[in-house]
Amino acid sequence: MSDPPSAAEILAAVAARYASARTYQDTGEQSTVFVHGPWLWKRRTTRKVFRSAMERPHRFFFEYKDVGVGAESQWQLGAMWRDDEGVHAWSYLEPTVRSNLVFEQEVGALTGVSGGLSAFVTKLLMPELACNPVLPDAATARVLDVAAFDGYACYRIEGAPRRPSGERMVLWFDKASWLLRRLDETSKFDEHARRRTAESAREALSKLASEDPKRPMMEEFLARQTSRRVEDYTTETATIWRPRMDEAVNRESFRFVLPELEDHHWRRGSS
Repeated sequence: MSDPPSAAEILAAVAARYASARTYQDTGEQSTVFVHGPWLWKRRTTRKVFRSAMERPHRFFFEYKDVGVGAESQWQLGAMWRDDEGVHAWSYLEPTVRSNLVFEQEVGALTGVSGGLSAFVTKLLMPELACNPVLPDAATARVLDVAAFDGYACYRIEGAPRRPSGERMVLWFDKASWLLRRLDETSKFDEHARRRTAESAREALSKLASEDPKRPMMEEFLARQTSRRVEDYTTETATIWRPRMDEAVNRESFRFVLPELEDHHWRRGSS
């Protein structure tokens, strides 16, 4: 019987699998519990749902929605896509279709509001992107065990998170396909973490051109980070992917439908 693979071997196999994929598509959800104290009423939970699609050489789509209490048409959302005409994006923060964009910049712009969802699998599929690595350092990661999730046997790997506030991350990789199926993360937001986050934001801001429309948003974020005292808290996040790789992707998977307007007319943002 051969020895089980090491964490480094698994991470290398995962990276190679995603980088060589011809097509990719998924749906999933992310649940985050904000813990402000030991009492149950000091906890609150947020949920996001998302979907992605990729077809080489250039077609791509990502969309997330913040799950709200009303109808899905009322949920806040953001999306970016790349087609024959270039890169486009839409966000409830800037509710108009923007075009002629830079792919990497739009991935980064959605990273914070999407809970990191816009960048995680995208970076695996496109390791050439300049955004930060998403997998843990192979030298310090370790295999915890093999466990079942959603009917699949998975290697569970623990590693140090890449985020400034990260405390722990556990990734679930399908033994048969090497696909990522789940990510459990714990983060701590204290003065040290806030300082590191601000430093990362300043570095990102320094790379933006003076006329970049994202500068005001970034500057406002930095002002809030440095001017207000925020209560320390931790987060416990579980992200679930339902991935399919190297299968035909329906063209509708690359289509973005804008939210319903007050007059109940719908518009489409890509073709």
